Amino acid sequence: MVSSISFPRFVKLGPGAVEGLGDVLTDLALERPLLVTDSFMVGNGSADRLVAIIKAAGKSVAVFSKTVPDPTTDSLQAGIDAVKEHQADSVIGFGGGSPMDTAKALAAIPFS
Repeated sequence: MVSSISFPRFVKLGPGAVEGLGDVLTDLALERPLLVTDSFMVGNGSADRLVAIIKAAGKSVAVFSKTVPDPTTDSLQAGIDAVKEHQADSVIGFGGGSPMDTAKALAAIPFS
């Protein structure tokens, strides 16, 4: 069986780029994003800043910060559970390699 997967990608760079996140979600008709990050981004307040931007756009957001370096299928289970629990319709990777790798893997898993 052949499946087609489309990953809309937006790269915004520069001062203030993150402020447009709510508009990107609205343009893509996404309402329940899961923000995938790590404990560092949570600890320094950066994740809270993104959560506030997403909520200001009227979206329901949840945060998953239990990412690990070089994620495996076993380490992804907590993220899978977070996607299901939040009934996420999208995944946002925020941070370094571990959050990005985890977000890409979670986005590729079908949750129907």
